[in-house]
Amino acid sequence: MVYFLKKIFFFTALIVILQSSIADASRTERRNSVVKAVEKASPAVVNIRVEQKREEYKMRTFGAPFADEFFKDFFEPRIKKETVQTSLGSGVIITESGYIITNQHVIRSTSSIKVILADNREFFAKVVGADPGTDIAVLKIDSDKPLPYLTMGRSDDLMIGETVIAIGNPYGFSHTVTTGVLSAVGRTLKTDDRTYTNFLQTDAAINPGNSGGPLLNVDGDVIGINTALYVKAQGIGFAIPIDVVKSVADNLLHYGEVHKGWIGVQVQDITVELANYFGYHSTKGVLVSKVFEKSPAQKAGLKTGDIIVSINKANTSSKRMYIELQRQYTTGQALNFELFRRGEYIDVTLVTEDVPDRYFNTYFEDILGVELADIGRNAIRRFSLRTNEGVLIHSVKNGAIAYKNGIRNGDVIRKVDDYIVKNKSSLYKALQSLKRKKSSILLLIQRGQYGYYITMNLNY
Repeated sequence: MVYFLKKIFFFTALIVILQSSIADASRTERRNSVVKAVEKASPAVVNIRVEQKREEYKMRTFGAPFADEFFKDFFEPRIKKETVQTSLGSGVIITESGYIITNQHVIRSTSSIKVILADNREFFAKVVGADPGTDIAVLKIDSDKPLPYLTMGRSDDLMIGETVIAIGNPYGFSHTVTTGVLSAVGRTLKTDDRTYTNFLQTDAAINPGNSGGPLLNVDGDVIGINTALYVKAQGIGFAIPIDVVKSVADNLLHYGEVHKGWIGVQVQDITVELANYFGYHSTKGVLVSKVFEKSPAQKAGLKTGDIIVSINKANTSSKRMYIELQRQYTTGQALNFELFRRGEYIDVTLVTEDVPDRYFNTYFEDILGVELADIGRNAIRRFSLRTNEGVLIHSVKNGAIAYKNGIRNGDVIRKVDDYIVKNKSSLYKALQSLKRKKSSILLLIQRGQYGYYITMNLNY
């Protein structure tokens, strides 16, 4: 009997061991590349909880119409009430010291930012810098221990149809994983207040709360930063390419702001007639009408008459699209141009630079059609000026852009946006700073005793 029981025990134990081995083998087989990528990335993905304080007003009432009418002269008719709204987003830690990438719209107008890690540790974060133009922000949290982080990958070698993975905090469900394929690159995304370009498109679910989280490939490399800007999207997700993110984040870490990269060309839309003249079988693209001296474009060999088809694989289908793309480029960024020149397609690479002062001389003289001068004694007498502060419009070409905007000889530039203009040097310094941030400027022009404002476009 004892022998029989021992055999039963032996066979039972053997079955348990075999079942366990089979289960382990099955589990090993199920740990595919997606599972491995998620295990690698998840510790570095964070939830972001943002508090926004808002002031609301309601009318004061005293319970009866006659009382309201009587007391309104003695009391403030409105009651101010401060409310706190909480919103959610995601982010990814990029250094063990606690720098985090997220979307700019996630932390916009905030009074408090709390970061929650995968292990439920919580930190208050400060904003290092944010760029509305690309919707990228960098945060910093302080920890007494090294933090898990992900190294940013690359997005210039992406393949349509490859598997992608999104991790984030949709609707407050922390560390939610969704998968899909890369559906397209170079997408344009229009919102209520602006247009974003060069987005990655995926069918991996990206919902409110996913914004700022990573889009991964199957190797667990970050290839994009997810965004839920497009609320009408059904089954469509968008992400900012990681190559754009790296360039913007580098600027934000070093300067606290983005230094927009200068290419150094003036472009125009292509008409059917121009396309026929150049032997180009499309009107999608932009024609180079001017290459600025000593610019990155000239150094790389771009020429007037070249047609720019794409930049970093993003199509430049129109001048407007070219300008939108240009807003994303930062100083020192390498760009690959696909050009159509004399019947063939060629590739040219250049590295963007900061906008030099000499560009603004060209901007005013060649593009706007005005000659500038510092205000000296002769100018004060000739144009009856009371001070030498400002920049004189010495001459304006008939029919030029400035002339069409109402600028005339003897006008004086007093301010550019909020910058006071004392001379040409301060004017160029102000324009240098503004061109990094925006595409148009507001000039305060004085003529005699009167002043007026005009708006000028910086993107030429």
